Amino acid sequence: MHTRRVTVVPYDPAWPGDFARLCAALAPALDGLASGVEHVGSTSVPALWAKPIIDLDVVLPDMDVFPALCARLAALGFAHEGDLGIAGREAFSYDGREPLPAHHLYVCPANSPELRRHTVFRDYLRAHPEAVRAYSAAKREAAALYPHNIDAYIAHKTPCIQALYRACGLEPSPGNPWLSIALADYEGHMKQDSVGQLSALRAMMAGQFSSAPARSVMILGVAGGNGLEQLRPGQFQRVYGVDINAAYLDECTARCARLPEFVPVQADLCCPALRLPAAELLIADLIVEYIGCGALAKAAALTGAAYVSCVIQRSGSDGFVSPSAYAHAFDALGAVHQDIREDELTQALTPLGFTRRLRQEAPLPGGKALLRLDYSR
Repeated sequence: MHTRRVTVVPYDPAWPGDFARLCAALAPALDGLASGVEHVGSTSVPALWAKPIIDLDVVLPDMDVFPALCARLAALGFAHEGDLGIAGREAFSYDGREPLPAHHLYVCPANSPELRRHTVFRDYLRAHPEAVRAYSAAKREAAALYPHNIDAYIAHKTPCIQALYRACGLEPSPGNPWLSIALADYEGHMKQDSVGQLSALRAMMAGQFSSAPARSVMILGVAGGNGLEQLRPGQFQRVYGVDINAAYLDECTARCARLPEFVPVQADLCCPALRLPAAELLIADLIVEYIGCGALAKAAALTGAAYVSCVIQRSGSDGFVSPSAYAHAFDALGAVHQDIREDELTQALTPLGFTRRLRQEAPLPGGKALLRLDYSR
């Protein structure tokens, strides 16, 4: 369904029933193919003003079954329209052969960033009434100003959405210096002989990936995916790469094309409203220095990880950034960097039931060293 006039109305308690009717209508097509259907969008949030159109995300375990699903949906009157310019979702229109509630139907793979955006935003709004009030006010104002211009309506409410995205961790807070460091500079620095981080960290990550009987792994601060080339397809059921920098994640995703289980997650790990998917093994290499031990412990709690493996750097006399041709790219990191002690890392994880089970050290040039610490509970 395509929106013509922009109309927002108070929340209607009938909307969950409309969602259930749509699910029932879709059931013959989804049986045996879909892993679930999510009611998303504004009609899924109690008390939120909304355009009276039900948004549904049909979730597929992977896109291998998508052609079969398309054929089934076509038989019910749903036509595939492509992704309409938004990767990670496939849109469908309905020919109206049977009366159904007004709706937007999308199909997403389970690892779709778009699906995650929909569900994280929905869940945040459901848990924060003050955010619902602010977003409702922005919608009413936008609809009053631009009742016949959907693009202007969207643009007017965008600042409110961006603020809420930052609050729930879907967009990083402005000003984080990692957002302005080019991946080429970061990786170029790490591979310099005077730095030595790239090869040392890759060797440590090989051990981390095989350190625990985990079915899923999350790498915090994944950047361009250094070390992930060592993973075998299917070694884990899910591989989550988390980073604050969207450009890093785009490159990492391209490099991980051979790993269909890879899921990029853009998140500010210091955001109070951070949301993360579940993962059994949590890897945090050269990231705790920039987020702090408390943020690492929070990530471990949110993911429900049973195993945590960290690599921290012991700095030398020349500071935490080793001399190289790329060193000045990191000048702004001093505002967020902190040296991490082994004991404070252990103290942060102990209240969650973690005990240390491995300590491994690798020397670096300039008197520095990488220290790997593994924990389990």
